Amino acid sequence: MAEENLLTLKNGAAWGAALAVELKRQVKKSQEEVMRDFTKNLVSEIIALTPPQAGKHRRGVAAKKRGERTTEVHIRRVFEGVTKRKLSPANPLATGAHTQNQTIAWMAATHKRARRKGRVERSKSRHRHKVMKGQLNKYIRMRKSKVGAFAAGWHAAADEFGVRGRNFPAWMRRHQGKVGSSAKIVIRKDNIHIRFSNKVRFAGDVAIMKRRLSWAMGVQADKALRKKMRKGLKDAVERSKIVDWK
Repeated sequence: MAEENLLTLKNGAAWGAALAVELKRQVKKSQEEVMRDFTKNLVSEIIALTPPQAGKHRRGVAAKKRGERTTEVHIRRVFEGVTKRKLSPANPLATGAHTQNQTIAWMAATHKRARRKGRVERSKSRHRHKVMKGQLNKYIRMRKSKVGAFAAGWHAAADEFGVRGRNFPAWMRRHQGKVGSSAKIVIRKDNIHIRFSNKVRFAGDVAIMKRRLSWAMGVQADKALRKKMRKGLKDAVERSKIVDWK
C-alpha cells in the first residue's frame, strides 16, 4: 500500500514539534491510553478472524452454527452410525476396527488421524468406520461443544484490553478456563511493549489462521491506525491552522 501524504506543513519541518504538541492536547490521552485503545481494536479484529468466524463475512451466532455444522459434517466423513445388528461379527460388513470397543477416546483418536490441517477430506467417507448411532451422536455433541475454543485462546488479551460483549461472546468465553492464553503490557520510559498469545493446542488449520493474523496485523491494523491518525491530525489542523490539509 502506497504511503499517503496526510498533510503539508506550511512552514517546514520546524512546525512538526508544534503539531505534535497540538495533537496531544487535542487527543487528551497518554501514550499508554492510545496504545491500549489501539490494541483493544486489534484484539477485537483478530478474534473476529479466528475460526469459525471470518471477519465481516461470518461472525457471531451465525459463525457458531456454521462451525457446529462443519464439525458434524467432518465427523460423519469418518464414522457411519449404524444399529447394533450391523455391528455383529456375523455381518460380513462388520470387520476389523468396526467390531472393536468403540469408546469416545477411540473415536477421538481415529478422528484425529483422519484430519489434515484441521479438516477431513471428502475422500475419507469411502471407508467410514461403523459405530453405534448413539455413540456417534454423543461424540458429535461433545465436539460441537468445543466450537469457540480456538477463539477463547485470546481471552487473556480480551481481559487485559477490555474486549467484551459481541466482540467476545459467551460461546467463546465459556472455554476460558480450559485453554491456554497470555497477555502482557510492559511500560518503560522510552517505549511500551505489548505481547499476547493464543496457546490452544488443538487449533484447526493453523496455516489459514497465520495468514489471517498476518492480514490483521499488516493491513487491518494499519488501516485502523491510519484512520485514527487522520481524525486526530485533521482535528489538530482545524484548530491550529499550521498546516494545509490535503
